[in-house]
Amino acid sequence: MAKQSKDTRSVEQITRDIDASRLRLAGDVDELVYRVHPKEVARRAQEDAQVKFNQTMYDSDGALRGDLIAKGLGGAGAATFGLGLLRRLFNKG
Repeated sequence: MAKQSKDTRSVEQITRDIDASRLRLAGDVDELVYRVHPKEVARRAQEDAQVKFNQTMYDSDGALRGDLIAKGLGGAGAATFGLGLLRRLFNKG
């Protein structure tokens, strides 16, 4: 077995060390509660989505990327046309 050395700290030093450890642990628990709080998780997800959207839709100069906007509008138009066509085919009454 490993040889244990005798602790030479006083009772007050040990008490201060325990109190300091307790404060650090309380701070860690508080931060963990903050990080996993549903509103905080939702806020971080929204912030990440906004950053990703801005990186996708704007070029490095800050100008809108017209090609992506055109693709999005074209896709929306095609979907609208397709849904209208399906509605017309299935609702002949």
